[in-house]
Amino acid sequence: MADVLDRATRDGVEYLFDNTITALCETDSGSTVTFSKLAGQRDFDLVVAADGIYSSTCSLAFGRDFGEVRSPKQCLLLMTIPWQPSHGEWSRWFNAPGGRCVSTRPQKKKQQTGAYLAVMSEESREIARMGVVEQKAKFKELFADVGWEARGIVEQIEGNESVYVQETAQVYAPFWTKGRVALVGDAAYCLSGVRPFVEKAQKLIPGVPGIANPQTARGIKVFYAFMWMAEKVNNWGVAGAATNTLSPLTGFIDKGKELSRFPAMELEI
Repeated sequence: MADVLDRATRDGVEYLFDNTITALCETDSGSTVTFSKLAGQRDFDLVVAADGIYSSTCSLAFGRDFGEVRSPKQCLLLMTIPWQPSHGEWSRWFNAPGGRCVSTRPQKKKQQTGAYLAVMSEESREIARMGVVEQKAKFKELFADVGWEARGIVEQIEGNESVYVQETAQVYAPFWTKGRVALVGDAAYCLSGVRPFVEKAQKLIPGVPGIANPQTARGIKVFYAFMWMAEKVNNWGVAGAATNTLSPLTGFIDKGKELSRFPAMELEI
């Protein structure tokens, strides 16, 4: 997607990489912006902040105490690794005691597999804000004794440039615009979009996501038993009941609510 957008806009858009906004000053005609690695200041009509959960631009424009980041204390490592025959062709999920989870999403045709490591930990926020080297070391330590495909996945963390670590969190912001500054994406409404859907989607089922990351071997057995029952319910043709149990969005969607429709934007690929 980044490549598609770049090719569609490179001739008419100026990109400033490896830079951060360090100061914002709103004027009658726009916003004056100071960058970390650019001499002087620049004037813009609008500033759209799309810099993630802990948006520094949001803090500059709305204040450090604006909004709230709520964390269920889960941290994820995602990366792409070469496909192996042992990965098969189906997505798979494995739980280990200590709130740890390993998941694989193989793409045999592309000869690659999406690998995901998740852990429920009081350190989740600390881990998410570490440097990449420290993050890799931490996940290697946390998953060193996990069996299944985890060993092969852990061995490929070091040197893998696709590694991305993120804390699972929700961003609660009372409003998303102020003057000529707007928040979008995770900076405004992690984990979803458009306010009516955001407000509904952020009402998580009690225990989510921890219920999918049990701390004990017994908890894992209970979770697997529950998932087995859910599969049987689905196979029996009463998937609606399971969906109402598992999805906080179902009740809202069933009432006929729809996202607003906007004109499609075509990009030549």
